[in-house]
Parts: sequence; C-alpha cells; structure tokens
Amino acid sequence: VVSDSHFPTRNASAIHFRLSKNLGGAILGIYPVHWPSLAGPTSERIKAAKTLRALVNKKKRSFSEAGQYFGIITGDFNTHD
Repeated sequence: VVSDSHFPTRNASAIHFRLSKNLGGAILGIYPVHWPSLAGPTSERIKAAKTLRALVNKKKRSFSEAGQYFGIITGDFNTHD
C-alpha cells in the first residue's frame, strides 16, 4: 500500500514462481504496476517507486533461503520515453 499518498492510488502487487531445478530452482517475482498519472505531482510516482522497492526488498529477503531471487517489474509507469 502506498501509505503516504495524497491521492488515491493502486496497491503494489506481486506473484512469485519457483523455477524448475534444471533452471536453478530460483524464485521469480513478477511485479505489475500502474503508477500515478503524469497529471499529478512527480512526488506521487516517487512514492510509488519507493513502495515498490520496499516490497521487492522484503520479498527478496523472505525468499533468501530458497537461493537466487529475480524480479521483473512491468506495466504502466505513466511516464514519457
């Protein structure tokens, strides 16, 4: 949850997969995002980025005993090229 946002925003989410043993048995995290609009202040997208970073770090720590952890962040970042 982006807790200190001044505007309604979507929560951060993730789904995790354990790769097969022949791929090393690593954990793969997929993080779909839909960040705040460019019409709002940049600070809102920064809050979304920091919240996502904290979530990725938390999940990486929680899966650390499983071995390697890889994350893919994808979606609508609501920004220009």
